[in-house]
This record gives sequence, C-alpha cells and structure tokens, in this order.
Amino acid sequence: MEEKNTRSIGWNKETFYWFLERGGSEKHASKLVDYFLVLCILVNVSCTILETVPRIDAVFHKQFIIVDVVTVVIFTIEYFLRVWCCTLNPETSRPIVGRLKYMKSPFAVIDLLAIIPFYVPLFISLDIAVLGIFRLVRLIRLVKLFRYSESASVFRDVYRLKKSELKMVLAAILFLLVIASAVVYHFENAAQPEKFSSIPASMWWAMATLTTVGYGDVYPVTTPGKFFASFIAIMGIGMVALPSGILGSGFVVVMRRKSGGTFKCPYCKKGIERGKH
Repeated sequence: MEEKNTRSIGWNKETFYWFLERGGSEKHASKLVDYFLVLCILVNVSCTILETVPRIDAVFHKQFIIVDVVTVVIFTIEYFLRVWCCTLNPETSRPIVGRLKYMKSPFAVIDLLAIIPFYVPLFISLDIAVLGIFRLVRLIRLVKLFRYSESASVFRDVYRLKKSELKMVLAAILFLLVIASAVVYHFENAAQPEKFSSIPASMWWAMATLTTVGYGDVYPVTTPGKFFASFIAIMGIGMVALPSGILGSGFVVVMRRKSGGTFKCPYCKKGIERGKH
C-alpha cells in the first residue's frame, strides 16, 4: 500500500483503475473525476427532462442533442475503461472470465443500460412508440449516481443483511395477494362481472387494498365482499409495516457498524452502545 501511495502517476491501466474505482495517491483527483461524472449525469438527465417541454425544446433542441452526445460519449469511455481496468481487482482478475463477471455486476449493467438507448436508434430503425420507450430508459442514468454516493453502500449493506427477511415478507405479500384476488373474485364476479372478470383482473383491487392506497375505481358491493375487503385492508397495514421495520432495523445495525458501535442519542446526546441507553 505504501508503494501505491508513493508511485508517480502514469497513464496506464493501474492509474485509470485507481481514478475510477479505488482512489489512492490520486485520491483528490479521483474525487474530481467522480464529481465530473456526477455533473455529467445531472446535466444529461436535466436535459432529458427539459426536452419533453415543447416550449423549451423548440429553443434549445440542438443544445440538448449536443449535451446528450457529449455526455454519452463520456459515459461510454467510462464504461469501457472500467471493463478494461477491472482485471486489477482480485475478484475479476482473469482477463475474459473476470471481465464477463464484472459486466454482469449491478453497476456495470446500469452503466451499459445508460448508454444503449443512445446507440440502438443509430443502427436500428425503430417505431415511434419504441423510440419513446428508449428515450424514457435514458433516465436510468440517474441511477448511476449511486455509484458515487456513500449512501449506496449503506443500502447495499442493509439489503445483504436483511435480504432473507425481505424475501420472506415478499413471499407472504404475494401469497396474500393471490388469496385475496381469488376470494374477492368468488364473492364479486356475479355482481360485477366487468370489474372482477377473473382472478388476474381482481389482482388490481387486491394490490390497491393491500398497499392501503384504495383508488376506489374497483371495490366490492356484496356484503361478504365488503367484510372480506375490510379484513384485507387491515392485513395490508401490517404487510406494509413489515418491510419498513425490517429495513429500519437493518439501517440501525449498518450505521452502528460504520460508527464503530456507538451512536449518540438524539435527545440526551449521550453515547449508546449495543442498543443500550
């Protein structure tokens, strides 16, 4: 590590790797690279949003195109540099297998999805509707911000810590969704055949009720259906609260680890260790 901190900067694979992935003796320069890429993302996404306003697009259409081209070229260079340099990471050190492994990682997939919508229409003639979808997908570039944010690592650690509990809750929600859809279909199909025409059609009502949104466009009218809907609405409150509690406890554990096991109470400002106060 000492050798890395004292070496001179040369424009080789190792230098690009430390700029983009790790930092090192170029820590400040690495931060500047991160800030520059964040600025490119924000500018690109802002232009993508503003060009949907006809009045603004009519005035700045050419500028929006120039910004899109320049930023996508920067994102493309960044992507290929990361793929090229990833072999310096022990986990992806093999030239071919390691790069393929890196390309399947979440951040690498996001980087690729961020540039694909720009290049596909250049080589393939697309329908207007499909082209509109590709333009919408460009907003995924905003997700790239998580790469440069420390909060992203917190979310990742929380998910890894609580993923088994979250999977169990998701399975319970899906189970309850299917059961609720089937039961309300049985009660309401005869009275409202156009709204509860099938179990899949009834899932819209079940989802809106379980999430306690209750849009009101579809609702039971029979007495058994109303009683069952009330029960499902109450169950929905608990189902929504469960993931919140799991994620909340996960954040507490992860933040405690990052702070060395000690928190400060927001009320008395005293240290809290091992959950005691």
